Amino acid sequence: RGEHRGVSLQHIASFSALTEMADVATKDEVRQRRKAEYAPFNLDVPIVIVSSEMAPYSKSGGLGLVAASYSYEFARNGHRTMAVSPKYQHYEGLTYIGETRVRLAGQDQLVKYWHIYKDLGDGKGCDYIF
Repeated sequence: RGEHRGVSLQHIASFSALTEMADVATKDEVRQRRKAEYAPFNLDVPIVIVSSEMAPYSKSGGLGLVAASYSYEFARNGHRTMAVSPKYQHYEGLTYIGETRVRLAGQDQLVKYWHIYKDLGDGKGCDYIF
């Protein structure tokens, strides 16, 4: 006898959490049914999320899911959104955008920057910088 495991998707507030819980078709269906929980305002204010983790790129616990949820929700509601996180490995689809030198602990360090844009449809999306 098959046993249902997991939780009902009707109470999931974070779509990033669905990364661990549902397939792509199910996530899309839930996203279509769910309305924004607040009316966005100050849409001219850009949002920058900075985190040591960003799902699905890097995640060791809940922080990566929360940061990814912010990047999704703010962009979906119309804010110009950017998420910044360390590049722990190479992620598919990244584009090299530049580099600079910074002084850290008395030594010059080379810092490289990588970019990917995730389109959420309707002209909305999030820029990810690693």
